[in-house]
Amino acid sequence: MLRNLIILCSIALALAALLRVPRGTWRLSLVLTLSVTLALLTELAGMLLVYLGHTNNLLYNLVVTVEFLLLMWLMDRNRPAWRGWWMTGAGFGLSAMVAVACVHDPTEFLLIEGVLCFSILLSIALVTSLWHLARTSDVALYRVPEFWLFMGMLIYFGGMVPVIGMIRFVFRMDADLAARLYMIVPWLCIVRYLATAFACMLQVRRSAPSRNG
Repeated sequence: MLRNLIILCSIALALAALLRVPRGTWRLSLVLTLSVTLALLTELAGMLLVYLGHTNNLLYNLVVTVEFLLLMWLMDRNRPAWRGWWMTGAGFGLSAMVAVACVHDPTEFLLIEGVLCFSILLSIALVTSLWHLARTSDVALYRVPEFWLFMGMLIYFGGMVPVIGMIRFVFRMDADLAARLYMIVPWLCIVRYLATAFACMLQVRRSAPSRNG
């Protein structure tokens, strides 16, 4: 319960910081607002479903798909010149998730193979975006909001790859061990949204001169 509250607080902090970014000063803010708002509503709905005694597998399977598409859109907003690659990645990931959903019941279990595919594709997209940022940035990376935003996401999705990749195999051998292994994911999520909040704070500071004229 405490862990869930920490997750909610980290997402709410990211959203609050994002809403402070002046409109029109950051081309990533619209998509990022949609993504963070979706995350907050999902966590609240997931907690409510568990409280009412229902499973939340279908909810999370749907949300991870929507989030994947939103984040590929975010990559496009950041680097439109690579739009063909982003669209190809989005199409491949979506096709993989549909294929997995045809084999496994999305209401019974998290669609591990689809989530793994999303995580790998987003990790590749984030690494390439960070590499491009490192090559083109005129200021130190620690002062660039996109660096913290993408790094937080990379820690999350990159960390998801080994955890999600092993979870189904571990579950077959030891369900308790699989449950403990999955506990890594919430902490990765917390790091991601704290990094997002910090990125938004940097963007507020970066846009301050434009507000003051």
